[in-house]
Amino acid sequence: MIGPTWRRIGGFLAAAVALLTALAGCAVNPATGRQQFSLLSPQQEASIGQREFPRLVEQFGGEYGDPALQAYVERVGRDVVQATGTAGQRYSFTVLDSDLPNAFALPGGYVSVTRGLLALMNDEAELAGVMAHEIAHVTARHSAERYSQSTLAQ
Repeated sequence: MIGPTWRRIGGFLAAAVALLTALAGCAVNPATGRQQFSLLSPQQEASIGQREFPRLVEQFGGEYGDPALQAYVERVGRDVVQATGTAGQRYSFTVLDSDLPNAFALPGGYVSVTRGLLALMNDEAELAGVMAHEIAHVTARHSAERYSQSTLAQ
């Protein structure tokens, strides 16, 4: 039978390991300027995005077959990226063939907007705002942060 002293020592060791693990995963996010806990490296994030992107495209009807619209979305996306100061990050911009109004960002710089959302927009500034929002999810590493928090909670 384990006595109360050994339970306290075991509890202390478990807490110390958890604290050291958390500190090892903390770094200052250059996009937000705040401490961020992440168990995923940027390379691991990019790998997840690369794996999940084809599934997202399939789920939302495939890529929309209008080269002019695709070029327009890419141009606006690239303009927004240039304004972020993270121009070194790789991004991919895609128009999805869905009438549902939505936009998505996957880790690794995969940004998608549906034709349904594009149909509701009045001008390029609205598209730029949506693209900026999605790009911010990527640069702030929201996916990695959520993954890390859920892993730690488990």
